[in-house]
Amino acid sequence: MPTLAASNNQASKAPLRGTCPNPFEAVGGKCLFVSILGPGDWESQRNFCEQLGGGMAKVDDANLLGAIFDYVTENGLNYQHLFVGASDIATEGDWRWNDNSTVRMGTPFWGGFYDTPQEPVGGVQQNCMVLYYDDFQFFHDYWCSGEIGVLCEY
Repeated sequence: MPTLAASNNQASKAPLRGTCPNPFEAVGGKCLFVSILGPGDWESQRNFCEQLGGGMAKVDDANLLGAIFDYVTENGLNYQHLFVGASDIATEGDWRWNDNSTVRMGTPFWGGFYDTPQEPVGGVQQNCMVLYYDDFQFFHDYWCSGEIGVLCEY
């Protein structure tokens, strides 16, 4: 009888706890690292992730977004916005991950507040994606020059 991992192709690819290189940890099937101690702008944070041997995280699955929310909350890391690897720098309104794949728009990824339209709403002034701590880590567009943390992926 096949095991769950053998019968579920995605589960067999997910890193197990302790198999991610330091300082990354297995979160939601990926090796991730939250850096909040050295805030920087989007470009410097991208370089930081690359120096660790990875890149800025690609959060293209709602279950992964939920796992990230749980992880940052459980580890007391949910008090700073985190840059992730998407922007609309090249073309306003055309959100792309760093690998040039398209970012899914709307619910359940993009956040918003009460009486405001759903993100992204920053226009040409806000072109870099963050997980917004005041909005349960949902996506928001943000100033690329902002000095905040980053979510790296190995």
